Amino acid sequence: MRLRTAALAALLLACVFLSSCGGFEIPILIGSGGESSTTDTANGAPPSDTDGDGGRTGYISVPECTSGDVLGYFNEVALKSEYGEDPGVLCRWEDKIVYEIKGDATEEDITLIEELAARLNSIEGFPGIRRTSGLARANLVISFTDRDDIAASFEAADENCAGMAEYTWDANTGKIFEGRAAIDKELTDERKSTICEEFLQSLGPANDSYKYITSVFYQGFCTAQTPADVDWAVMEMIYSPRLRTGMSAIDAIGEAAKLLAWD
Repeated sequence: MRLRTAALAALLLACVFLSSCGGFEIPILIGSGGESSTTDTANGAPPSDTDGDGGRTGYISVPECTSGDVLGYFNEVALKSEYGEDPGVLCRWEDKIVYEIKGDATEEDITLIEELAARLNSIEGFPGIRRTSGLARANLVISFTDRDDIAASFEAADENCAGMAEYTWDANTGKIFEGRAAIDKELTDERKSTICEEFLQSLGPANDSYKYITSVFYQGFCTAQTPADVDWAVMEMIYSPRLRTGMSAIDAIGEAAKLLAWD
């Protein structure tokens, strides 16, 4: 996956967004190689305790991981970059995401993306995501194409790349305002895991890891069919209202720690 920062004042964002003024963009680069129930949020459970700052605390847990493991994974996957320099801040979307699917996607591919979108929409603080009806302009494009096209379209990709994602964020605020993902249309064994990885990475987490083989962010050969509980935990931490878009990595880790159910 590739990240691009737009180091601009807020008034200049529209210019970059509409005219793709590459001169304002600094490339940072991220690539691709059972049902989840990470928290009680998705199940409609009542809020957990708060610590006086107006935010929920102690509600995220992953059965197979310690809270320390989950926090470390958040740091590794959400606050670091697979290519180039780490952003140093929390990058996430703030405006509603409207996605478009292009190319040779199967019905199964589309269903998987819709299921991921539905799960994301259950996350507290997530700005919302929906597929374009054809009238609204998409700010996230998901393409199913061949590897030659992926290699030609993404600077970090080559002909061996099965998938790639990119988002552009404002270096002044950490706000992501457009993204795209591409998946090899001929992919078989890693097809579902690649769709999950690139789709989720276009929403914030910019790094792969060798830590959890069941994670869709696993750097090696991955046959996960859906995101693991620890993956959903990372997404919940990224978009928690306790965290702020653009906050420093160290501050994000401190606030994310408060979300975990420590034993």
